[in-house]
Amino acid sequence: MRITWNSSDSDPRPFTLPPIGNGELSLQIDPEGTMRRDYALFSRPQISGYRGMEPGIRRAGWRWEGEKGERGTLFPFGCFLQEFPGRERPSKLSMTLDTRDAVVETVAAWEDGMRLETLVFCHAEKNLVVIRKRSSRPLEYRFLHRLLHRRLKLERVAPGIWNGVYDLGMIRTERLAVFASRPEFAPVLTQDGIESTGTLTECVWILAWGDDAIEAAGKESFDELLRSHTRSWRDFHARCRSIPLPEQLVRVYETALYHLKISSTRWGIPTGLFDSHWHGKYFGFDELFIMRGVLAAGMLEEARKVAAYRIACLPRARFRACKDGSGDGSCWFPTVTTEDGSDCSVSGFWQDHIFQNANIALGILEYAKASGDDMLLREGGREVIRACALLYEKHMLYECGGKTIIGSCTDLERLGEHRRNAFMTTCSGIALFRAAAEAAEIVGDTSGEAAHFRELARRLAEGLPEKDGRFLAYEGGPAESIGLLGGFYPYGVLPGDDPRGLAALDSFIAAEQRIGNMYDTGKSVCAWYRLWKSLALLYANRREEAGEELNRLAGETGVWGELFEIYEVGMRPFFTTAEGAFISAVVQLYGTHFNAGGKCHERYL
Repeated sequence: MRITWNSSDSDPRPFTLPPIGNGELSLQIDPEGTMRRDYALFSRPQISGYRGMEPGIRRAGWRWEGEKGERGTLFPFGCFLQEFPGRERPSKLSMTLDTRDAVVETVAAWEDGMRLETLVFCHAEKNLVVIRKRSSRPLEYRFLHRLLHRRLKLERVAPGIWNGVYDLGMIRTERLAVFASRPEFAPVLTQDGIESTGTLTECVWILAWGDDAIEAAGKESFDELLRSHTRSWRDFHARCRSIPLPEQLVRVYETALYHLKISSTRWGIPTGLFDSHWHGKYFGFDELFIMRGVLAAGMLEEARKVAAYRIACLPRARFRACKDGSGDGSCWFPTVTTEDGSDCSVSGFWQDHIFQNANIALGILEYAKASGDDMLLREGGREVIRACALLYEKHMLYECGGKTIIGSCTDLERLGEHRRNAFMTTCSGIALFRAAAEAAEIVGDTSGEAAHFRELARRLAEGLPEKDGRFLAYEGGPAESIGLLGGFYPYGVLPGDDPRGLAALDSFIAAEQRIGNMYDTGKSVCAWYRLWKSLALLYANRREEAGEELNRLAGETGVWGELFEIYEVGMRPFFTTAEGAFISAVVQLYGTHFNAGGKCHERYL
């Protein structure tokens, strides 16, 4: 889908910079076809500030401690800029995001008729950023790749090629290159970065990281690189599920699909591979919402990487649960992790969640069932699910007043400090024990563990906190919270017609203007919670209301159809958690699920 923005438009929707990437590289393009951080393009407020997403090249897995000492900060790989000596800034701008071919095109125009056209893409399979510039007549032009950093040392290897030595706490070395297709624009290293100056009519610049990418950039033409890039993207769309959607939802669906793809790293899918999105760290709780979205879309390859990442991190999660890493067989995945599974969460109530462990386990099982990949369960997946279930059983279950309950932990962080028998966490435990039983049955375990876990789930379900026919967030707690939808979505542990679950859903709807944001901000419902509500309505078979929620959400997106964490204040556009939930909802409402064997699969929550 091609989505175009013009500087002369009166579009009231928030303007953000469209991202490009390939799951390792991530960057954002400005309306001039570069990566300027100068927000004063125009006086129009909807394009000022870029909604906190300052353009910069970042790479998954490349981290340092940051200027402020924050663990797991993405290392800055600079940006590329341009100058027009003797000219003012352009008077008119337009840009197009093509979500099908994953390219961004821009046109800058001046009053004297000069036009500068740019096409930019990040190659789908190689660590290349390719930039083609065309001017309508000769234009004095300076291209600059600004990448100098106190932790980076550049050593010249050959024309246009440098060896980069990165001090990231440990030394990493990698070659990088800047190539220009015209000899007059031969790049040179200056005090500002790697620059390229000349008279422009047409030129292609290629930024390359690593030997394989540099070799490809030296051998292949612009057209060849663009063909292999678009072929890879068309192959991706061919394996994704095609769904007939109402016109107002198409733009949001296509952009969500596009952004989930470029956010899929070798390890998993963060909330976004940007500084503004917690530096692309991995949130175990959000992971289930994202996983369900990619499964619903048919993105099985991307879903498998999420599951494989958690299997690889199991030894570290076991050490977090038990000092010697073995103990009772349980594991504890932290709330937020980096690529090796290290805990990198900052201080806050979220450190006292446990339900991320349930979400990780559920995601693995749902991937295996949707794909038919039972081997993943046999080669570590089932063990992760079992270890997460043992965390709940061995560390968190108590007998109290004749009930089996989950002991003190923080439910949703906005509810504050530790509570016993918290509703949403208990629902996660019920779903987790059922998943552990199902995984044991799939792999043919005959130890009787499946029956044991099902019994634990039954006992927890009997003790869910309630009063006067309504569930409570916790005993003595509020009857109005997004967490009270948890019995329907995301955990689906209650019948869809459970009167207590329906009362909880309706209590949220009645109070959503007050409690419907992720944070205590504004008087609206954030995209993620609106989708949470829509999926709960679907579970309760209230399909018309669910559809209305999606239509309402379509009017709360940015120029590119991007979903925000908090739309009302323009916080964190291109938010994969909401994107995953959105795709999950629209596929349930308008499509049919099929597993890899072509058989109709049970609905996703």
